[in-house]
Amino acid sequence: MRKISLWVCLCIFISCRHATPEVDLSELTSIDDVLKDAGAANKHAVVILTEQGCDACFVYKSMLATSVKKGSDLPGDLIIRSVDTRLPQNLWLNQLLHEFSFPIIVMFSPDGQIRGISKGGLATDLPRQLSAIYAGGIYYSPNSKAFQPVDGKRKFTNEDRIGFINTVAKLFTTYRKAGRFSAAEKQALQENVKLKPYFLNRYLLTQLQVKEGRKDSAVAMAQDLLRSTTGIDRMLYKTYISELEFFAGPTALADSAILSTPSVDIMLEPAPLNAFRTIRIPIRNAGGKPLVLSEVHPSCSCLKVQWPKDSIPGGEMRDISVTYQLKEAGDFRQNVYVYSNASSRPLLINIHGKVNIH
Repeated sequence: MRKISLWVCLCIFISCRHATPEVDLSELTSIDDVLKDAGAANKHAVVILTEQGCDACFVYKSMLATSVKKGSDLPGDLIIRSVDTRLPQNLWLNQLLHEFSFPIIVMFSPDGQIRGISKGGLATDLPRQLSAIYAGGIYYSPNSKAFQPVDGKRKFTNEDRIGFINTVAKLFTTYRKAGRFSAAEKQALQENVKLKPYFLNRYLLTQLQVKEGRKDSAVAMAQDLLRSTTGIDRMLYKTYISELEFFAGPTALADSAILSTPSVDIMLEPAPLNAFRTIRIPIRNAGGKPLVLSEVHPSCSCLKVQWPKDSIPGGEMRDISVTYQLKEAGDFRQNVYVYSNASSRPLLINIHGKVNIH
């Protein structure tokens, strides 16, 4: 009996000792997929957010790959994946953190909560950073951008910063999936903006006014946010600026074409398998010069798109028609890329929903 117990203990010790994290540094996945896989496996996750041409990102990933190959001190119940901001669906995490230097290492608990943020540094530091999280704490790099409250008398601790970021992340995720907020979420959003207003939470508050039919308030908030968003922030939040410009109207530039739409996240109504559905996406030229849609490209053959081929005069609105047939049951998530003379980069519109068997 003792021999059997000894062998069981030895096998457990060896299996734990040799357990290694799941590592994928190919940058071919999305943040949403990483969190979905980690949640299903009840594992922590580390997302390495990279950018094209980032030498520091290459060095970090190379060091990490070598460390894992040699046998690192990283826990086995861990998923590590690198994702690239060139995939538009990955940009939201950068927008959430309001960071501009890469790589950005974000550590998640199995339930999708952000528990650690590190900007730069060495890959060999990762086991130490994660040890605090596995012990029930958090990690916040001193190199990370510090969210400071508006009230100068109050100072944020690292726990405050992680809590603040998680609140915005939860509200943003809710808006992407449901397009609305509960009463408790409305209050949380308002308190979050009062604590530290920045683009993403102010954008959500503007959309809240739109959803509640407070047109004058929504226009005023959109105009104010557009005026106060300058420099590199206009590049970082370009997708959502197109929504603000849809409502702002008079503040739009008269010497350019501006592609705007009320929402870049479209939630489909539940539909049965193999059903055909058509949605219309409003597009407004918020500028003064004619807007030309050169191409509207869907992310899969399940979407058929039609768009106006004639130019759209300033201030006028047209529709993009998207017809889809859903051939697989479960969650549906696709994208439509709108190319125009308003920008060298396409406007990304997310389309998601759920497909029922019957």
